[in-house]
Amino acid sequence: MKKEVTSLDLHLKHQSDKVVETRKLKDVACGIYRSYYINCGNHIKASTSVVDLIAETDEIDYNNNFSRPSFLEADTLQRKKPKGLSKISSYIPYIIRSGIPESIKRLARQWNILSSTSHKVNNEFVDNRVNKLKPFEKVTLNNRERNFSPTFKLDSKTVLIKKTVEYITEFIHSVESLYPEHEHVVLVGGKDSQLILLAPKKTDNWSVFSSYPNYPLVESFVQDNNIPVKQLHSHPNQCLDTENIFKEKILASDMSVDPRHMRWRGKLKEIANRYDKKCIFWAGQLADTIYTYHKYYQEGGRQDYFEKHFRKAANQMGADHASIKNQVGVPMLSPYHSGKIWKALYQHYDPSIINKDTDLRPEIGEQLAGREIKWPESNPSPDIYVQDFDIDPVEYYIGEVKKQVSGNR
Repeated sequence: MKKEVTSLDLHLKHQSDKVVETRKLKDVACGIYRSYYINCGNHIKASTSVVDLIAETDEIDYNNNFSRPSFLEADTLQRKKPKGLSKISSYIPYIIRSGIPESIKRLARQWNILSSTSHKVNNEFVDNRVNKLKPFEKVTLNNRERNFSPTFKLDSKTVLIKKTVEYITEFIHSVESLYPEHEHVVLVGGKDSQLILLAPKKTDNWSVFSSYPNYPLVESFVQDNNIPVKQLHSHPNQCLDTENIFKEKILASDMSVDPRHMRWRGKLKEIANRYDKKCIFWAGQLADTIYTYHKYYQEGGRQDYFEKHFRKAANQMGADHASIKNQVGVPMLSPYHSGKIWKALYQHYDPSIINKDTDLRPEIGEQLAGREIKWPESNPSPDIYVQDFDIDPVEYYIGEVKKQVSGNR
């Protein structure tokens, strides 16, 4: 039994199907490395997967109120809707959207007129014993508390850029030192992930994965800036999921992610298997919400800024990290979410230094690379997947979870 385990430990240092026993469980990175646990009285069982926790305990305290959104109901309507409706949401002002009754919003989301709110999935799980580790929460056998107190003292963009470069580089180097033989594959789309390619590295074991429509832009970015990578992996961003891959997505996400947003999983598994799972994926999650202006984050003031990070990072992005770990079998890390960068930098960050014209990422990139950088002129978004399977995800998930208990096998 371990004395203490962090959320990053669970994702980086333990196998995807491994349940770890500890006396203290602590989140260090705003919930981005999603972790679940059961307090067993004299120890805590922790995992990146609810399904694995239930299998490990060989029992279930079934939650009769467990429910999830009908994510796939939109797909039938998606194929029938009038052309161009999917673009309407971008022209609906926030103040109008905020006043739309929830019943109308649900219908609009089914037609993809309004975007999905998959990051607002509730925190109830199929087993009443299971809890999700909250952002910066420390859990012991007898207590739960949040260890994050923003000071808002960091009000210098120059210092923010300098320290970001320092901590990003330090975190990447620390992971490389822990796993010198592993292949590091950066999932690259826009600037957040492009910065990872520009950071100085200790090893030559770095490759790129990108899908269309971004892939040609990413390929040019690598070539134009002479970035050394071993291989460029691509994907057409067409839904190539088999029924088995789709079922894996349901279980790996514990029904916390809309499966239509869980892209490329077959390809990521293929890449990880090529390296016999000695592979680490890297992603640029949520850097833009720190280094550029986002109305959703900024409009509520400084304290609300971090509360919104806690909700979105821990729900939407955290679920994505956990589902990749569980399905692909390797961790996905973000250099913007190390324990040190949150404790030493972001905890003191004053978001009011960012205005509508601010984007600190080009300067961060050039300081990471030590030279001028040629940036892509666009960052197109991929289309949502259509999952055309005759499967009820919630029904399938509940059925498979119950099979984890020996009496039901």
